[in-house]
Amino acid sequence: MECPACKGNVPEGAKFCLYCGKGINKGIQPKWWGIALLAGALTGAGLFLTYLLFRERRFWDEQGGEKPLSSSGEEGLDF
Repeated sequence: MECPACKGNVPEGAKFCLYCGKGINKGIQPKWWGIALLAGALTGAGLFLTYLLFRERRFWDEQGGEKPLSSSGEEGLDF
């Protein structure tokens, strides 16, 4: 196998070049890319759900909706 950096002859299956010390990447993405992708997706979902919550609250306030009463007859929770 040939090192992509120095073109030295490297044994098959080696992770580093014996001559220049550079890592030999066989097109496999590092695992942290998957973690970063998952974190980005979860962050985006959280932001979207927060947006929906505030949009619903604004709609409720514009409609002049009354606060729901609890089963004990007390006033409802204020958002």
